[in-house]
Amino acid sequence: MTVTLTTLLGLGALLGTPSGPAVSSPPWKAVELEASKLGMKARSSIQVEPLSAAARSELIEVESHRETPAGPSGLLLTEETRFAGRDSQTRIWFDGRDGTSQQREVLETGKRERRKVNRFTDTGVFTLRVYPTREQSGQAPSSWTDRSETFYPFAELGRPDATRPVIEPGALIYLVAAGTLRRVGESEVFYAFSDKRILPVEARVVRNTWVGAEYDLVTHGKSRRIENPQHPALEIRLSPSGVDDDDMKILGLQGEVTLLVDPELRIPLEVSGRVKFLGRVTIRLQKAVVD
Repeated sequence: MTVTLTTLLGLGALLGTPSGPAVSSPPWKAVELEASKLGMKARSSIQVEPLSAAARSELIEVESHRETPAGPSGLLLTEETRFAGRDSQTRIWFDGRDGTSQQREVLETGKRERRKVNRFTDTGVFTLRVYPTREQSGQAPSSWTDRSETFYPFAELGRPDATRPVIEPGALIYLVAAGTLRRVGESEVFYAFSDKRILPVEARVVRNTWVGAEYDLVTHGKSRRIENPQHPALEIRLSPSGVDDDDMKILGLQGEVTLLVDPELRIPLEVSGRVKFLGRVTIRLQKAVVD
């Protein structure tokens, strides 16, 4: 049985501090990660690239609200997955300097069909949901007409500080891995927009360690196999704080999540945490493109 990473592990959403991770120049372009649990395998590819003019033109407008603009350091993150006949693509527009998100779009086709867009504004998050009618099922998403719209004001979500940028979920692993946390004891506080609420999340470097790593590393267009039973790693712990910590999901991992990062290349080697009904799950790097 094959299960995609998004289906097995899901996504959450986050807010970051104004100081931010400062990764406007992407240290890596793409990674492929895989998880295995109880005979099931989950795989996902994540690509990060500078925001093109074409991608900027896809940012939607929200009536009566000022949308979060895409600046010159904008990045586009794309995650693609597949599960049991269901294809999923998630795209996130965000600022590489501080993580501020402008938009997140999820498109699912196959057995489940839907399009969901979160557009961030100065006062809240506008959500657009689009589904096919029964007659439109199986047709191109551009033909779907069953629409609904919701606006979630920050004032009702418990946002602690209006100066702190809103960060979408899929960008978090990239921002933390590629960010500036490098020494044991260093930390940043993020704020998670999860299930119509905002929860604080602390990212803290807890130790220098080693991990068994086996993956393909692509540099200058050439691939080489990395097989290191004791690969150096920086362990960063992401700890949510709130009444319902388990409702906070980072790549679908509930509660506290541990991230092992290559201290030089800043690529994620492992991401681990709990998944409902499956227990602890570890997602391991399979391939990384760094330039």
